Order: sequence, then structure tokens, then C-alpha cells
Amino acid sequence: KLTPMGCVEWTRSYIFSASSGGSLVYQLQDGNFILGVGISGVGAAILKIDQIGNVLWGKLFIGIYPPTDIAESGNNLVLVNGALSGIGQNNTNHIIFLAQNNGNIISCREINRISSGPGDIYVGCHLYRVIAPSIGGYYLAGEIEYTAPSSRRGIVLHMDASGALTSFFVTNENTCVNDIINTGGNDFLLALEVTGDYSHIPLIPNSTHRAVLMSISSFGSINWQRFYYP
Repeated sequence: KLTPMGCVEWTRSYIFSASSGGSLVYQLQDGNFILGVGISGVGAAILKIDQIGNVLWGKLFIGIYPPTDIAESGNNLVLVNGALSGIGQNNTNHIIFLAQNNGNIISCREINRISSGPGDIYVGCHLYRVIAPSIGGYYLAGEIEYTAPSSRRGIVLHMDASGALTSFFVTNENTCVNDIINTGGNDFLLALEVTGDYSHIPLIPNSTHRAVLMSISSFGSINWQRFYYP
């Protein structure tokens, strides 16, 4: 842990039986921390540590990818993992609800395929971010592969407090939603990366790796969007 001036305040090592590495750290409202760890060939570990690095509890999850983000809602935690083995492999994302005081699993939701109608099938879902805004429920962001036609698209999912999927919003093809924040009320700001041809949008040249900011409402309508490119 570093001080505000960048000096080392304390260090801790957490030893696992196989090669491992931290995937994220998240500070809770009580000042303690959640540490996500990927363990090669095993799965993922979640540790809750106090403000000087002592382990309060730890949980091992076999056969899942390490978490890419955590949100705190009351006494519960929700973890999401991005299934980072590659688009097109029918990856399953695990959305895990934990009790903050002991790390016990409250529920677990798996998301792999989503359909919005005949022929609209999404596979290889990758969820990278989760937030728990004050308006209730959870919003999750990432990307999916869209098989009709085949392309990558950004996606935002809404789940209610019980973890039930209530709605989702899909962005244009060849995009990925890298981050999401609640900007107040029912409005959200998405940070998108353009991962391929975006020439179908007026005034945007046919090119790759452009940045997009998009404001949406919780009902899925676009308030505005801005494009940034060299």
C-alpha cells in the first residue's frame, strides 16, 4: 500500500499453491479491501484484507476466470469476470454475489448466450465492469460476439437486486464497452473502443481503434455520443 505521496506504507505477500497474480483490488466503504487473484490451472481466489493487509477471509473458486471488477451494495458484493480466453469460444461469465462479512456465496449467475429475437444470438460474452448505482440493481458492461452477422459489439446489462436479468442494451458493431459510470439519476456514460470498421457512422472514416463516449439512459436510449480519433 502506498501513501498519498507514493511512499510504501506496507507490503504483504499471499502465497498460493500454483502460479498466481492479482487481477484487481477494490476498497470497501469500511476501509478494508477485496483482492482478486488468478491462480493458474485452478481458478480464482477472493481475499478480504484489512487496512494493513491482514486476511479477514478468503475464498477459492475452482474453474473460473479471475474477477475483472467488483461492486458493493449494502452488505453484499457482486463480482464479474470477463472470461478472457477469446471471443467466439462460447465463454461463460460468472456473476457471483457474496456476503461481505464472510465471503459466503449468496447466489451465482452465469451468462453465456443472449437472444433479442430470431437470428439475434450473442455468444462469447465478456463482461468487464459492474456498478451498483443508487437507483438500484446492477449494471454490467463488456462485449459480445454477434453471429448474425458475425461481429463484436458492446453490451450493457441491467440486473435487479436479486441478480435477475431485466434488460440489456447493445451498441453498434465492432465496438466494446470498456467502462461505465452513473452520471446521475437514470443516465450513464459509456467508454467504448472501436475495434473494427465503423464507416457506417456519418463523418467517421473507415478505420480502427477510435474512442467513443456515449451517454445512455437506464431505458437504453442514447442521449448523445462523441467520437475521438487522430
